[in-house]
Amino acid sequence: MNKICVGYARREINPPTGIWLIGYGSRTKACEGVHDSIYASAAALSDGEKTVLLIALDVCMVNAETSAAIKDAIREEVGIGAADIFINTSHTHSGPTTGKQGKTPASEQYYGVLVRRTTEAAVSALKEVKAASFGFGRARLDIGCNRREEKPSGEIVLGVNPAGPRLAEVTVWNFARKDAEDVVVFSAPIHAATLGPSNYLTSGDWPGAAVRHIEKKIPGVRAVFLQGCAADQNPYHQGGSFEHVEEHGAATAEAVALALKNMTPANAVPIKTVTGEMQLPLAEGGTHPCPIHGVRLGDAVLLGIGAEVFVEYALFGREKSRAKTTLILGYTDDCIGYIPVDSAYLKGGYETVANKNFALGKLWKPGVEAATKEGIARMIAELAKT
Repeated sequence: MNKICVGYARREINPPTGIWLIGYGSRTKACEGVHDSIYASAAALSDGEKTVLLIALDVCMVNAETSAAIKDAIREEVGIGAADIFINTSHTHSGPTTGKQGKTPASEQYYGVLVRRTTEAAVSALKEVKAASFGFGRARLDIGCNRREEKPSGEIVLGVNPAGPRLAEVTVWNFARKDAEDVVVFSAPIHAATLGPSNYLTSGDWPGAAVRHIEKKIPGVRAVFLQGCAADQNPYHQGGSFEHVEEHGAATAEAVALALKNMTPANAVPIKTVTGEMQLPLAEGGTHPCPIHGVRLGDAVLLGIGAEVFVEYALFGREKSRAKTTLILGYTDDCIGYIPVDSAYLKGGYETVANKNFALGKLWKPGVEAATKEGIARMIAELAKT
């Protein structure tokens, strides 16, 4: 087979009232309802010999346990192994707790719902694969910027730093199917945190709005968002309103539509997947593993890291890759905390200390940048092998 076959399905994963939203530690109560529905989206891609599932979840993050439970459930249903199931989260800060443990009994109840409905989406996507042609493109997207603002005192705060590293564009992969809706995969590295901690309603934030606007603006497509390396990137109007969410979503849809008008045809077969771990140095000594997951679709490379990674890693990966189009993502298969670049430690700031209180519970030491880049380069080289 010299043509990719692609299937798509989506299932609603709205949480029950009473579950806690995650993304802001200052929230003082549980979720009060749903503003806009969140989803598990699945794209099944097959070259006739190998099949890979791209799973996109409208939640803040999944840990390794939850990711493994989803992959195990899919494997039991259809026989696809963990290396061929790629789980990325949008990192919406208005999404529900996804692990078994939480602040209310609703957390464990929702865990089962999330696993079951994600599995349903994956199985349905596999049942409707159809031949597709592949193309890629990109367009400028300016809905946010580097958030590491330096005050006159030298203090680094979460704010607006227009001069900082950023990737102000959306990358679009289009799988055009003859007898079904096209599947449009798009990615931009911006925190899904337009809504602030005062919001207690479930929402997909700007990525969810972008999917709605794309599908309304371009009839006959199904859109799938994959979150990039957004650790130090915030949307404009952070802590803003649902109106700001819609503005960002509409702007993203405009950029995606422009990219779709300027597609470069490419080959999306054969498919290859590689998984591994990066051993990252800890300040207290020793190392801690971080998962890394690569997918090659012919001329295209998709690489996901199980952490919140600075945008510099996306820029590095794109430069290192010889593929015609490359996506470097965070929030994939796990989320062990922040991975800054070494220069951030010279000035400090939230991202350099956050792991102590959140997912990892430990701090990296300078040298984490070299270890992460080595892991990215190694994965890209492995995917390039025939």
